Amino acid sequence: MTTATLIVFVISIGVVGWVAWRGFRAEDARRAAEERRDR
Repeated sequence: MTTATLIVFVISIGVVGWVAWRGFRAEDARRAAEERRDR
């Protein structure tokens, strides 16, 4: 595995993880807002 391939691999994993984490946080915030509205 060349250095360039390794760099691309690490960046793609980081981007996927970041997007997944943001999506999880957004879902969490939306759920909290719905709970506040119901009460």
